[in-house]
Amino acid sequence: MITLTPVHRKEFIDCQKPNVRIAVHPTMNVRIWWSSGLELLNGAYKLREFAWEWLKNRKYRNYRPLYTTQVDWPIMRDVMEV
Repeated sequence: MITLTPVHRKEFIDCQKPNVRIAVHPTMNVRIWWSSGLELLNGAYKLREFAWEWLKNRKYRNYRPLYTTQVDWPIMRDVMEV
């Protein structure tokens, strides 16, 4: 959803600017790249705070149910470690 349009990408970068020197986009899952799922989880975990900031925008409120809950983040971290 964040990488869906140029406007979404720009607004996601804008959410990061006050907190980081170099803003980044989330990684996309690629079926033929064996480690892309792990990269996707790793990127989502690192960008979790910025994703929530992006979702605070009223026009993205329909995406809020897709956001990972606070209970799921530690599980995601454990999966990445394995």
